[in-house]
Amino acid sequence: MEPKANLPLNIAVVGHTNVGKTSLIRTLTRRNSFGDVSSSPGTTRHVESQVLMVTGQKIVRLLDTPGFEDSIGLFDTIETLDDGREKLGIDRLALFLQSKEAASSFSQEAKVIRQLLECDVAFYVIDAREPVLGKYQDELRIISLAAKPIFPLLNFVASDNSRVDQWTKLLKALNLHTSMQFDSVAYDFFAEQQLYKKMQTMLAVGWQQPLELLINHRLEAWQDLLIAAANRVATLLIDTASYRQAITKDTSLASSAKQLQQTIRKKENTAALDLLALFKFQSDDYGANLLPVSENSWKLDLFDPKTLKLFGIKATSTAAKGAVIGLGIDMAVGGVSLGAAAALGALLGGLWQTGKQFGREAIAYVSGERYLCAEDNTLILIWRRSTSLTSALRHRGHAAQKPVMIAKPQSEANTEETTADQQVMLSLKIARNHPQWSKRQGLVEFAPTAKQRCIAALTTIIIAQWRETYNIQ
Repeated sequence: MEPKANLPLNIAVVGHTNVGKTSLIRTLTRRNSFGDVSSSPGTTRHVESQVLMVTGQKIVRLLDTPGFEDSIGLFDTIETLDDGREKLGIDRLALFLQSKEAASSFSQEAKVIRQLLECDVAFYVIDAREPVLGKYQDELRIISLAAKPIFPLLNFVASDNSRVDQWTKLLKALNLHTSMQFDSVAYDFFAEQQLYKKMQTMLAVGWQQPLELLINHRLEAWQDLLIAAANRVATLLIDTASYRQAITKDTSLASSAKQLQQTIRKKENTAALDLLALFKFQSDDYGANLLPVSENSWKLDLFDPKTLKLFGIKATSTAAKGAVIGLGIDMAVGGVSLGAAAALGALLGGLWQTGKQFGREAIAYVSGERYLCAEDNTLILIWRRSTSLTSALRHRGHAAQKPVMIAKPQSEANTEETTADQQVMLSLKIARNHPQWSKRQGLVEFAPTAKQRCIAALTTIIIAQWRETYNIQ
């Protein structure tokens, strides 16, 4: 079989009704709007197609076909059609297409057979949850008459009641050794890569280079998607960590804390929608719980000593050092320790001499201005939830019907920082001292390059942590 000039590799996606043929094409094309997917049999009534392209070049055309409904009757009909001459399989199929049965009782099956005769390859989709029955064996016998390479694909293999071993045994008995497990709902990118590689080994030499282009293109796009997702999560974390909610003389602590929670929830939700869009899913594909925060989860944390150290700032006295540590004020319980208040004068002097970076905020505190920001545990929760969502989306096929549900994180009381958490928090502690980095903060961003450097560094950390700790490839 030689490749046709200027044409893609035509693949007929065939199988029994309601086994996931349309679902398979949705997942391979990353289009959850393609065709109609329903639990009712016979949803696809006409042949539809989708093309996989690489830099404007058509590589593969996937042809969605109606499902076989009465393969036993169809096989018997094909067997009985005879004009007295011995025929090859493709001639017997051609004779069937000329029969009155092809235009009446087997009109849907006739559409499938026409595509089989015109295509280069057939994907035979199997619902691995179904018992191995005679009707499926007849389907395979009919398909084999077309004399085209057949790749049986076991769908829904992630189901608890799948019968992969039974199906594999049958396929081997029928001399079909090219079967693969490919779940259109529980997606595995590397299974898709393996499918194209297996096609390279089974098809004519002329198809190897186009398929290699597709394999490399998909791999590059997959890696770019990981980087884009990590960058979006990093941007969310930096934006959230640097956000501050002012407590003015006209607002209560409770109302300011509520506003802070709403703002951060909105930031997280916006990022979640962006992640869905990156992976080509819709907003209704996400069914996450709200970020679990309470008023006791917020505190004023303007002067973290670790952040000061990262910026090369040293307090000039023991009193100032004590004040720096003491100014992690728990605003939810409404107070500042007497020791911190008494040391405030020494703190102001020390920080003023180091370049005024934190002087404005310390002066604001003395004058009665106060701010709320997200504490560490809240940021860790956002980081973990974003990681869980990214992992779920990378393993979600575009045939999935149920929304992604992210499990609730552990309660803050039981949360222990992992090495990954600690690596991420280093960047976020820096961001806390740059409120101008947060979007919609109403402040001028004086050093956008510094913010972008921080996001880039955090993106690199996130990618490394995803690959090592969370096995996101």
